[in-house]
Amino acid sequence: MSSDPLDVWVVDDDQSVRWVLDKALRQAGMEVRSFERAEHVLEAMQTETPDVLITDVRMPGMTGIALLERLHEQAPWFADYCYHRAHGPRKCSCRVQGRRIRILAKTVRHR
Repeated sequence: MSSDPLDVWVVDDDQSVRWVLDKALRQAGMEVRSFERAEHVLEAMQTETPDVLITDVRMPGMTGIALLERLHEQAPWFADYCYHRAHGPRKCSCRVQGRRIRILAKTVRHR
């Protein structure tokens, strides 16, 4: 068993969500890299891959679901995906290219 920290990438157009997730994940002992746009993740995936990807569903430009579809094309072995979103049921799922994807509600509330 490796003692290396889990490498987690966070993708969200909302800086406050990225900040909160970064702080919480680092406090849990994980390495975190944050991205504002899905397109930036695709660029980074040319040279490295995370252990886990957490992404918003709705973002300007490429959506989180479109990102998942592209990642599955580029790296079909990469299977750890978790989506979060601001509205809707607390938990739901969808299928992308035959794979079940969990969608969780964001815990950050805007005032």
